[in-house]
Amino acid sequence: MTSGKKVFGSRLPRRLGVLAVLCVASGGVAMALSGGNLPRNGSTATVRPRDIVHAFVALGRIEAERTVRIGPVLPGRIETIHVAEGDEVEAGQLLVTMESATIRAVHEEARSALAAARARREQAKAALGMARRGEAKETMRAADAEIRHAEAVVARTGSDLEKTRILSPIRGVVVHRHGEPGEAALPSMPTPILV
Repeated sequence: MTSGKKVFGSRLPRRLGVLAVLCVASGGVAMALSGGNLPRNGSTATVRPRDIVHAFVALGRIEAERTVRIGPVLPGRIETIHVAEGDEVEAGQLLVTMESATIRAVHEEARSALAAARARREQAKAALGMARRGEAKETMRAADAEIRHAEAVVARTGSDLEKTRILSPIRGVVVHRHGEPGEAALPSMPTPILV
């Protein structure tokens, strides 16, 4: 047992010495890392919250997931471009308005022709009810055919009028814009390009 005490007793001073050296060394490292600005005489430093800004600089290339080239369905002149390069757009947002005066005139003419054909049909129907003549039946058939034709023209010109308004098919950013108001635009020419 005596030898056990002796071993423990001989190691204790060595352990205390190593511990003292470690304390002094860690104090020296802390002093070096702080630039010598450690608090003295028990003073403290105030901790204040602040934003930490991280900057990341890299070289590279950003590619869009998809690119959409948008152009007119019908040839015509650009009336108004409602967006600029860099604009964010929503799906369904109006991008370009094409001139529509000619199409609008044809559409109104077709609507007038439809109204006239319906009026002639009503006259033929009234004549048919009063006299029941073969001539009135033929007039009514012709009026029905004229109405179907006029309805088709009104539908087509109405569709053409809608095509003068170029809408964004997606939510995106305008990265390039072709053409200016007054310039001709063909279906093969993209007006704005979106990503």
